[in-house]
Amino acid sequence: MGQKMERSEHGNRSDTNTDYLLQLLCFLKLHTYTRVQVSIDICGVDYPSREQRFEVVYNLLSIRYNSRIRVQSSADKVTRISLLTTTFVHPKTS
Repeated sequence: MGQKMERSEHGNRSDTNTDYLLQLLCFLKLHTYTRVQVSIDICGVDYPSREQRFEVVYNLLSIRYNSRIRVQSSADKVTRISLLTTTFVHPKTS
């Protein structure tokens, strides 16, 4: 899975390879035109029929631009996906 960005009526969505997940999240946090600061939630999804059956989904918020973005990354049952819980502020802790 490569880098892909989609726009919908509900916000932006980016699908990324697990190798680039950390870089993409840091980019979204630090770039002048995104300034994503808040992790609304992080969840895992299991699609048993897919080869890349596990997916981690980050729902993020830029307060400055009042915009949301969903970042998704898929993996098989062997690949590890690091959870980046310290990269963003969670609404309940701020």
